[in-house]
Amino acid sequence: MVHGAEQAGGGYMPPELDLIPPLGKFLRRTSIDEIPQLLNIIRGEMSFVGPRPALPSQYARYTEFQKHRVDVPPGVTGLAQVRYRNDAPWSARIVADVEYVENISPILDLKILFATIATVFGGRGIRHDQTVADVDDLGHAQPEERNDEQ
Repeated sequence: MVHGAEQAGGGYMPPELDLIPPLGKFLRRTSIDEIPQLLNIIRGEMSFVGPRPALPSQYARYTEFQKHRVDVPPGVTGLAQVRYRNDAPWSARIVADVEYVENISPILDLKILFATIATVFGGRGIRHDQTVADVDDLGHAQPEERNDEQ
């Protein structure tokens, strides 16, 4: 991204700002930009599979149900990434992350890793036309949360 992109986009990437240079677009489309996170895995700060790391400003707006998302270490890829990549609002992604937390297993991790390869090479779920309102629905009623978990 160009210098100061987070401030220019308010933490999001409105398409009209075009803050990603051509090489960056290629790196993001192919997810090669995730490779440096291997250092975080080696240091034990992340896993290969798990919910993506949350920003503190987002976590502050989580419901009690959504906070279960951080009960496991963050991962480079996760259930939300293979289901939606970035084509869903935060609340839907978090529901998938909590589903992962509740059903974590080596078999599920392997399924997610293989699905990640298919998702990346298939190029599915990539959206560049979303606004903040399309993605950031944290702090609003979350109808997809299960009532028994709240």
